[in-house]
Amino acid sequence: MGLAKDRRLREPLLFKRLFKRGFLLKTKIYGIRALPNDLGYGRLAVLVSKKSLKRAVDRHCLKRLCQEAFRHSSAFFSPQDYLISLNKQGVKPRERRFLFHRLKEDFKSLAKA
Repeated sequence: MGLAKDRRLREPLLFKRLFKRGFLLKTKIYGIRALPNDLGYGRLAVLVSKKSLKRAVDRHCLKRLCQEAFRHSSAFFSPQDYLISLNKQGVKPRERRFLFHRLKEDFKSLAKA
């Protein structure tokens, strides 16, 4: 099960706006940009490049993991648009559980900001 279509960011203009004016929370593994919206609910986009993870299976797995962390944390959100971009080093399979919990904590802290 994925995110509902209305919970995903898809328009290029919104991506540009997030990159220009979004608040950035940066970690070793990923960066999250957040920008308030007027919709009353949060939306998410996840960017994972081929340079960070070569196999499509691994990229999709990581996207699903980010979406699940978003869904689990959505009760704490103020209405914002979120963009997660993975750093070039990628994520090792044994780090995924840590990443899931870290994302949930970061979403909660961004919702308070």
